[in-house]
Amino acid sequence: MPSSVEWNPPIGEVPPNWIELNAVVNGWFVKVWLSPFGTYEAAIINLGTYERRRLDVGDVTDIELACANAVELVMAKIN
Repeated sequence: MPSSVEWNPPIGEVPPNWIELNAVVNGWFVKVWLSPFGTYEAAIINLGTYERRRLDVGDVTDIELACANAVELVMAKIN
């Protein structure tokens, strides 16, 4: 995972066996989680406007790769 981004577990309670990491990247809240299909999914929320977008991180089964892909997509979308 990119060293400049601090990934954290979700705040509060989550269902048993739920896998998720969250980060803030350039004003966007980034959420990466394990789907029921065994691949990771991601979404971003703009912290100023609350606009929400899904990110296509690919059919990834590794959370570190999914997080790295999510950061790359966020950087591409906001630049």
